[in-house]
Amino acid sequence: MPVAAGGRSMSFSIQTGRPAVRPCGAAADLADAVAEMYPAETEDAFLLWNLAPVRLSYAGDLAALVDNLVPLLEDVQRPDFSETEVFWGSDMFSAEWSLVRTGRSLRIRARWHSTPGNYESLLTERGDAVVRTDVFVGEWAKILRRIVTDIEATSVELDDEDIYRRAREVPAVRISGTRGRGMDPHFRNFFRAHLDLERGYEITGDLRPTLWGFNDAYVELIRTGFDQIMSDDAFGPAEYERLTDIEFPDREILHTYLRALYDHLFNNAPVQPTPPG
Repeated sequence: MPVAAGGRSMSFSIQTGRPAVRPCGAAADLADAVAEMYPAETEDAFLLWNLAPVRLSYAGDLAALVDNLVPLLEDVQRPDFSETEVFWGSDMFSAEWSLVRTGRSLRIRARWHSTPGNYESLLTERGDAVVRTDVFVGEWAKILRRIVTDIEATSVELDDEDIYRRAREVPAVRISGTRGRGMDPHFRNFFRAHLDLERGYEITGDLRPTLWGFNDAYVELIRTGFDQIMSDDAFGPAEYERLTDIEFPDREILHTYLRALYDHLFNNAPVQPTPPG
């Protein structure tokens, strides 16, 4: 099984992209929230199958896949798991996968029916994907973590929370409580959704328009949260790292960054600051 630097599988990996998020006050369930929360024209995710790319849209493909994805990840982690089949079906992405456990790994044999860009023949030529079970779960968990944090950051209310709650419990998605007990959960999730290690260094110009696309009460909540942490002597590099996984060398540099970020979001400073490193 080829493995890239850092332990990532070259047979199977996922790139989440940085999709824009739009307000979605309520939804029937997780799939409905994904379809409503992400604009059709936003950045897509990519599944890499033996280095062949498969584009997955959030609003279309992933919204259609998520109800099958969460049970699949639960299934393959069971100690007695041996094999299963799953059908992925959306308007643009359709495939049948047969997954068989081989030791600590999964062998995935796929029948590709349709993919964006018509890569079915290329994917078939690339053959089976063989990936460690924990890596398979971890790669898909990046997608679920992105979705869960966006739902929590935008306070989407779900009529049926079953798949959403189960998605939160997938290893590498599970989100622990904040160390700062006084921090508002919506403010905390704003950082986790938009300013964590994966997205904090992506300066695309979208952060301020995304924030101001929400209602006035939410914008004011984020402004108040910034005021609180910048005036809190107990909030330092360790607390920020637990919040975002981004390290700062000292409190002074952290608060300089936070003040510049505040000015960008609320005082029309033209440039979003970049964390150190």
